[in-house]
Amino acid sequence: MNTNPAQNAQETLIPVRAAANRWISENLGEEKRYLVSSHPVYDAASSLWRIQIIAKPLGGQLVGEIEIDCNLAVVSGTSIQEIVSKLHQIREDYSPDGGEIESSGMFGLSCCDGVAASSNLADMSVDMLLTDPPYGISSPYICEQQIPRRLRSSGSDFIMPKGEFGPWDHGFSPEEWTGVVLPKIRGWCVIFCAQAQIGQYTKILKNHKFVAIGTLVWHKTNPVPFNHKFKLLNSWEAAVVGKRPGTRFHGQSVHNVFTFKSPSPKERIHPTQKPLALVERLIELFTSRDDLILDPFAGSATTVLGSIRMSRRCIAFENDPGYYRASVVRLKKHHDRCLHTFDAM
Repeated sequence: MNTNPAQNAQETLIPVRAAANRWISENLGEEKRYLVSSHPVYDAASSLWRIQIIAKPLGGQLVGEIEIDCNLAVVSGTSIQEIVSKLHQIREDYSPDGGEIESSGMFGLSCCDGVAASSNLADMSVDMLLTDPPYGISSPYICEQQIPRRLRSSGSDFIMPKGEFGPWDHGFSPEEWTGVVLPKIRGWCVIFCAQAQIGQYTKILKNHKFVAIGTLVWHKTNPVPFNHKFKLLNSWEAAVVGKRPGTRFHGQSVHNVFTFKSPSPKERIHPTQKPLALVERLIELFTSRDDLILDPFAGSATTVLGSIRMSRRCIAFENDPGYYRASVVRLKKHHDRCLHTFDAM
């Protein structure tokens, strides 16, 4: 490795940033899902790279700092115990207040188990299920050694720098959650899923007496260029679509491929966040004004925000306090404007 990092920063930033990500992965266990490393800053006086450890999506607060030498070893910084303690304090501060926010009867977003909460809804009471459940595809890179390929030449992150999303993406059964939720739906279902799950969800819809319409494709114009020199880029995601017999469709000659840019890192508060414009288009096609939409896996609350902007009602649940609070901040930022648009229609 170059012994004078300041002279060749573009070459050096990537392995330094990768070393920081590897240290986070190896030392912070499940807590790493809340953490990102900052852009490395070189200190010529000490010949060390300084990198901040930041809690995201928990408000982007600083929880610690590490220093990395020219041999890519972490030689000093905040202790692991201090980082964990600070992170726990931040998570407590971000815990839900009362568990729910309501506004004008248009939407409800609760911090709780979405499947259990959905069981309390009356059967056939929801006009549309629009949700992005866990895919069960998390796979941490071996010692995070593939992370250098997920960094830009400047050393900054691509949209998703880790292969491990968190505990919420493990031990998840499509049959179990759909068995509770699908009886509540009287109209359309749009369920985002892994490409390998298309057949499984199609079969589930048929078993619950839905007409399995097929699969729609979200074509991403800005896929993460991971291993782009060695394989085809994954530039699409799937959603399985079904409906109750006789349910109205609000489009005509609409193709099943929807092309939208993936949310930018600045917009993103959840690793699997979907574009707001895509969600709004689906709501437009499959519901009418004032219809009720359900999302048991709210994540970044894009379904909630899209529903408000499209003059629909929405019930949504998110069981992670960090994502919930980040979603509350997002909704409050947009909510007054959304309500004004709704009242004007």
